[in-house]
Amino acid sequence: MKETLKNIQRRLAKNSYSSPEQVCFSLVVALLSEMGWDPWNPEEIRIAMETTAEAAVPVIALAVPPDNVTKCAIEVRRPGSLGKDSLPTARPPARVYALTDGRVWRFYFQDADKSAPDQCVKVFDLLQQQDLADIENNFRLFLSRDSVQQGTTIARFERKATASLNRKLEPLRKALPRARQLAAAPPNPPLEKVLAAMMTKAGFIVTMDDISQFLQMVAEEEQATQAVISVSSVTQFEKKEWVEPITGMEFLLVPGGTFIMGSPDDEMGRLPNEGPMHAVTLDPFWLAKNPVTVKQWRRIMEGGGRTAVAHKMTPEEQQKAATMAAQEDYPVEQILWDQAQEFIKKLGLMAGASARLRLPTEAEWEYAARAGTTGKFPGDGEGGKLDDYAWYSTNSGGKLQKITLKKANAWGVHDILGNVWEWVADRYAPYTTSAVSNPKGATTGGEHIRRGGSYRSNNKACRFARRNHIAVDELELQNSGGVGFRLARDA
Repeated sequence: MKETLKNIQRRLAKNSYSSPEQVCFSLVVALLSEMGWDPWNPEEIRIAMETTAEAAVPVIALAVPPDNVTKCAIEVRRPGSLGKDSLPTARPPARVYALTDGRVWRFYFQDADKSAPDQCVKVFDLLQQQDLADIENNFRLFLSRDSVQQGTTIARFERKATASLNRKLEPLRKALPRARQLAAAPPNPPLEKVLAAMMTKAGFIVTMDDISQFLQMVAEEEQATQAVISVSSVTQFEKKEWVEPITGMEFLLVPGGTFIMGSPDDEMGRLPNEGPMHAVTLDPFWLAKNPVTVKQWRRIMEGGGRTAVAHKMTPEEQQKAATMAAQEDYPVEQILWDQAQEFIKKLGLMAGASARLRLPTEAEWEYAARAGTTGKFPGDGEGGKLDDYAWYSTNSGGKLQKITLKKANAWGVHDILGNVWEWVADRYAPYTTSAVSNPKGATTGGEHIRRGGSYRSNNKACRFARRNHIAVDELELQNSGGVGFRLARDA
């Protein structure tokens, strides 16, 4: 092929090609023949004269039997007529186009769904580019029969087009989490307008059409991720238990796996901070079956009811003791995040360093709550009802309830939705769009995250994906219903 390219360069230097037809038959077809095409097979190379606004131009359509679908088209112009802004004008339906006047070659790529304009992804000049090996590689990569047949031509252009699009959309991707956060806050401006304002402030030129296209693409990516990746890669759940000896707290071994964190745009009650949906992979870990109870809290924080000196109790003391005894199997509530950390520290001192107890991360909490399911709550879509698994505003009577009175989820975890909100280890931060492994969440910021809803919450709050991250003080604890926690430890 190098000898053919040398002959073409010599003829181009002498201006031997004077018309589009000469370029088409004497130059382009000769090159295609060198790259494995059969010029005499009308199923592979179809040459037609297409009429444009200016003149009739030859267009070569390339297709490989047996499907004979046009994969690539070459439009031939008059020698010396191509400029840097030239675009194909007459063409059959094809993903890849080559526009040439013999000397200059411009390659364009069109998205399969026609949602984006043509992308010019390769330009070279046969006279200025003297390295024959490089020229040959370009032609073979883009136009050889094998490349077209195997789809490598289209794949190459798709990669280039995707890279170009990603560079253009990168500022939008970086701004999206913050924009979603702003759109979720009163007065809840449209997300598109928030993004447009942020891009203008940052000095990027982005149209509203660009933003709409970007948001549509993000939505499709999130839906595709939800459809393609299994909610959990766990193939078998083997129930293993461990009992913490100081409190008697029961733990279950949660198997490692991959799940989709967050909620789809159309989920009832969804808030913007529940997206974008993204894949999370976790190692195995232990999680308490139940939230920390009043009895367990008192055992660590108040000495557990141990009496140093026996004495006859007054009626008031008897009433108080009876009330406390009746409350022992209820989740501890109105607990600040820092108080949960104090409980963990004191329990660790009593149990020893081997305990390694902690709050679950937000990802661990949602993974264990979902227990391999994809709905809003356990049993969703399978005939189950939230009432079967959770105490919330509809069935709690406005009161805190004892643990384990409702069904456990598929992995044996009780009361993870409703009854009391549960603190997780993370501080609040918007989600990433990328897949992550064992995320720990933000380590700075003034807002901790609580999950699961409480006995005062409605069904929209008692969902796997719901994230509550408002600043919490003593007054907020009293107003928001129960806030407690459950413990985790590394496997």
